[in-house]
Amino acid sequence: IVSRGGEADQRPVVCWPKSVGGDALIVENLIDLQESVGSDQAVLFKTENPFGKALLAGINLNDAHEQSPEQGTLLLSKFVDEIVNEAQTAMDAGADGLFYVLQGAQGSFCTPMQYGGHYLETDREILAQFSEANINVVFACGNDDLYIDFVSDLPAHIFAWDSEASTFDNTYVRTLRKGALASSDPLSDVLLNTGVVSVADFLKKEKIYA
Repeated sequence: IVSRGGEADQRPVVCWPKSVGGDALIVENLIDLQESVGSDQAVLFKTENPFGKALLAGINLNDAHEQSPEQGTLLLSKFVDEIVNEAQTAMDAGADGLFYVLQGAQGSFCTPMQYGGHYLETDREILAQFSEANINVVFACGNDDLYIDFVSDLPAHIFAWDSEASTFDNTYVRTLRKGALASSDPLSDVLLNTGVVSVADFLKKEKIYA
């Protein structure tokens, strides 16, 4: 309901990276997914975007593009195919949607030209392929070096960011995006617990009454 702009009796809570408790369960593999389908929680399949997936493989796509634009494009396409195939398998297995962890749209990794030129439209195209899912969440990684104005309009039911690591509050992000927002900011539509505390302790710490 909240992800479609409606109002609920209490605001949903999502816990990540330690996905314990809350109203959505974030899983990272098919075994956990299959065990979780049918639970009372929404089940979201976590995937990195191509830039983040490459980093996990020890590859900096910017370096690859600089060394050889052709090789950089091929590597990017390889990671896109892996993500799409994994995500489709998860959706076929019963996932309610994706928890799309977006890396690269931040000054510590890319210049605005690098992210906007190589990766932004790729992220948009991947998410658009799964727009029929029940719930897709984009979690944009970064602190104040996040290019939040670049990524705030990516197609997803919920846009999430780390409000504790940045000075981007709910009021500011609403000037950039319509629709459901998720963060630890008490004014967000969905409350995002990015720590390892329990839901109850999170709500108490943030003085939130869900």
